Amino acid sequence: MPVTPIVAPELFDRIAEYAGQVERDKETSSAPSDFCDNFYAQFFQNRMKQQITGFGNAAKEAAVKLRLKVEIKESREIVVLITRFEKYCDLRYDIFSEEYGGGSGNAVSEFQDYLDTLLESVIAWTGLEKLTDIEGAAVKARSALQHAMQSVKK
Repeated sequence: MPVTPIVAPELFDRIAEYAGQVERDKETSSAPSDFCDNFYAQFFQNRMKQQITGFGNAAKEAAVKLRLKVEIKESREIVVLITRFEKYCDLRYDIFSEEYGGGSGNAVSEFQDYLDTLLESVIAWTGLEKLTDIEGAAVKARSALQHAMQSVKK
């Protein structure tokens, strides 16, 4: 009987699709925020056994409490992913504010850097826990994203 993965490896296809779009259009966007939403929903529910119900202050506070609770018994990689979620809650708010006419104009750019560090953290976690299918998908997605970001900078 196949084991259901903690995070669906197919989820990372979204990053590869986005990377292709960036290379084609030479323009970045917040489109992969749906990847982040789904990644964190799966990660928290399936790995941390705690469902997240949003990305606002309440979700961020719940993540802080969880992080403080698991800091001693979980690996550094898990703690880093929880911390990345806390950052994502703030960044997500800024992205949506910017898209609707508010914000400083830096959120989408900051999101691109965030996405790369999130994927780096996912690779570290999946490598440590030997989740090879997820790790392989994350490595492929990160490589595609980095290549796309280089094409925009040229």
